[in-house]
Amino acid sequence: MTLRNHLYLVLAGSTFLYLALPFYASTLLIGGSVGLIPQLHPSTWLIVAAALVACATVGKRTNVESFYFWFYMAMMFFVVFATITTWWYSKSTGLKVVIDQIIGPILLFTLLRGEYRRVPQRIFAIRNALLAGVVLNIVVAYAVVTEAIQQPHRDLYKSIFGVFPAPDRGFGLTDQPLALAFVIMVALPLVLSLRSWPLRVIITFVMLAGVLLTQSRLGVVVAIVAVAYLIFQAETPIRRIGSVLVFFIILFYFYRSDLYDGVQRRFEYDSGSTLARSYGWEFALDNWQAFWWTGGGAGSVYRTVREAGANTSLESAFTIYGFDFGFVGTALFFGFLVAAVLRARHNSIRGARLAAALALVVVQTYSSISTQSAAGCVFWLAIALATCGTREVALQPTAPMPRSDLPAASVVNSTRRYA
Repeated sequence: MTLRNHLYLVLAGSTFLYLALPFYASTLLIGGSVGLIPQLHPSTWLIVAAALVACATVGKRTNVESFYFWFYMAMMFFVVFATITTWWYSKSTGLKVVIDQIIGPILLFTLLRGEYRRVPQRIFAIRNALLAGVVLNIVVAYAVVTEAIQQPHRDLYKSIFGVFPAPDRGFGLTDQPLALAFVIMVALPLVLSLRSWPLRVIITFVMLAGVLLTQSRLGVVVAIVAVAYLIFQAETPIRRIGSVLVFFIILFYFYRSDLYDGVQRRFEYDSGSTLARSYGWEFALDNWQAFWWTGGGAGSVYRTVREAGANTSLESAFTIYGFDFGFVGTALFFGFLVAAVLRARHNSIRGARLAAALALVVVQTYSSISTQSAAGCVFWLAIALATCGTREVALQPTAPMPRSDLPAASVVNSTRRYA
């Protein structure tokens, strides 16, 4: 029993901790920055430690499929360039965003794919950790909105940000309402991979309640589509009727609650976020030339926008990364991620490819992976789960594994009975 053989438990624990401990409260466990080392989330430290263990105990290497060779090269180029740019312009101020939202999650992606090749069934532990963390956040958000409890670490939140989100919009332990909506939307397709029908129904409807708490318009649409698909996939009339009844009970309770007015207002009158997104793309098209190769480092986009006479976020990870790290590297970064998801076939976890596609789309609707929240971890975790099941791997494990000359579908079929 070595640490290397149980590395997947570290990854599962890190995933859950990303969702259970807000980034603004991470100092409660590890304290502040030390010298040139920025204040990082505890999960990031765990993943870095896991990566060091994996590097020290890795077996012999094998050939890497050409796409993933260039994929890792592109990610390495982006990480090195983003780190140097951020350090040059802002020292350690923006470096924690680069490490927490880019470097740590990429290491999680790489380690998860390596664990899948060692023992394919281990990826379900990471999936379960993600679903458990999302459900925990929804429960906390519901308790806070209904005033059953006070927002955890409320005073610490106000001391850092100066303001507190609207009390009628829940965000659990994910730093902001849109971050909770994001992780719910990404996790919803993964619920389809659960074998237990009752558990699948319960978690789906809990997540529907969760997006209603966040009052995210896109989240509400995605959750309703997920519920409709769940009802459509019911194998017996009793399950279908039961699911419909639960759905209408939740809608009735929602209609009678104060949340209904908030969601209705956002659908009818809230044009602020829509205008911010459209302005962000217009601003990027008008000003990208000066940032085509390099940017001002993590977080510099807000200074760039402010100096241009605006006072808003660009509401898109692509445009924010473009001004922070340069548009060439950003296009390379997102281009390879899109290609990886499009190439993903025979996923070991049902719904993983849809989860990854949603992640790629939703991060372009708000600041997402450019700010401190669990979004970076969940984003890369969705990409990793989508690509697990394909034949392209970076490392040859030392433990017994399915023969590499078998089709990827054979490996996937051997794992699905464990889901």
